[in-house]
Amino acid sequence: MPNKSRAEVQRAYRERKKAEDKNYLKRESERVLKYHTPVSELNATALNERRERNRDNKRRSREKKKETEKRCGMLTPLKVKIAVYPAVRKSQKIKKTIKD
Repeated sequence: MPNKSRAEVQRAYRERKKAEDKNYLKRESERVLKYHTPVSELNATALNERRERNRDNKRRSREKKKETEKRCGMLTPLKVKIAVYPAVRKSQKIKKTIKD
């Protein structure tokens, strides 16, 4: 039997828990909701700390993305050529259809 990935192990665990206990999902969602505090409930100090953490995380994410792009050789953006057709006036369309 091949080894399961962590995702498969976790999925099987959750399925077992759901089968054993009917209130498992409700308790689990309440437990996870405790970790998040809405911005409206934070005081000024905590709000600034959260924003600084988010800025630092985003900065690191952008730096990591740039490094990955450099290693993969994707320095220039993808260029796409789009055919551009001249605009046709409604009056020209009407004249052509009337003449034909």
